[in-house]
Amino acid sequence: MTNLNPFLKLEIDLGKIVANYKTLHQITGTETSAVIKADAYGVGAIPVAQALFQAGCRKFYVATIDEAIELREVLPPEAIIYVFNCFIEEHLPLLFEKNIIPVLTSLDQIKLYKKHGGTHYVLHFDTGMKRLSLPAESVADVLKIIPADRVDWVMSHLASADDLEGPQNKQQLTLFKSIIQHFPRSKYSLVASKGTNLGAEYFFDQTRPGIYLYGITPSTETEISKKLPMALRMRAQILEVKSLKKGESVGYNATYTAVNPRRIASIGAGYADGIPVSYSNRNHFWLHNHPVPIIGRVSMDLTVIDITGIPESIGRVGEWVDLIHDPMSFYEMSKAAGSSPHEMLTRLGRRCNRVYKQ
Repeated sequence: MTNLNPFLKLEIDLGKIVANYKTLHQITGTETSAVIKADAYGVGAIPVAQALFQAGCRKFYVATIDEAIELREVLPPEAIIYVFNCFIEEHLPLLFEKNIIPVLTSLDQIKLYKKHGGTHYVLHFDTGMKRLSLPAESVADVLKIIPADRVDWVMSHLASADDLEGPQNKQQLTLFKSIIQHFPRSKYSLVASKGTNLGAEYFFDQTRPGIYLYGITPSTETEISKKLPMALRMRAQILEVKSLKKGESVGYNATYTAVNPRRIASIGAGYADGIPVSYSNRNHFWLHNHPVPIIGRVSMDLTVIDITGIPESIGRVGEWVDLIHDPMSFYEMSKAAGSSPHEMLTRLGRRCNRVYKQ
């Protein structure tokens, strides 16, 4: 039995996702992998991975073992699947059976991996993020466990790639270079999506884009993000249109009161579908490219919008309202709600109808 919301759909253009992947590969000139953790940021990991594999992508990163196994079941053996988050000893037989490579983030993990006969060593060092990674000063300890020539990849992750002029990027780059000199035969990876704007010095052997694959910018627009078309469009249907008199209120706790007569509409999506309550009375959607403010508190299954001044020919029951359709407006809306595009996408509920086009 399905549990989909018939009044909400997320349209996903796989052709644009593939085009964005190819554009990023062309810009960086390095191997380009795909980070499709959290069900490809809520977009659907299986169809996205299959489309990218057909386009030439061979390396995929996910967060959990279950995500990795899901991909392994549908991708050809040539696909190399890495899992970021840590494992326990009981996981290793399954990782080996499914040919899934863990990204090693502690000395204990390296020891366990070696003990069980692991052969593909991928090491993640901390250069400033301070999460789930080997300390930079642990290189000597690592080399006591395994020789440098057995390490396939050395990677790290930029903490402030959004801040293109910030000093932390350069500091992390310098530290990363000091680490990789101890692994001269390995390959190296440092940047994800936004880091591709920092230039070739940061690219090394592989980039790991995630949200850029969907044409979404996680912060201010850049020359690269302008070349990546939006691959997503999320829409909800108008279920009701009514008039609001002066002095009447809308929604729970009457957080919106009309100061003059308004024309309002209820759309079939709420916070159970990924629209945050923090959007209440402070953001807008689009009806045929007309901005329509959100009024009142966002409910679990419904959101009310103000369609005053919108022609009745389009402000009517059955019309579709755009919730996500433009990368910069999506970023600005997320920012206004104290969130981020990453969070907004991954919060999409299970009821959202995903419609894929090639």
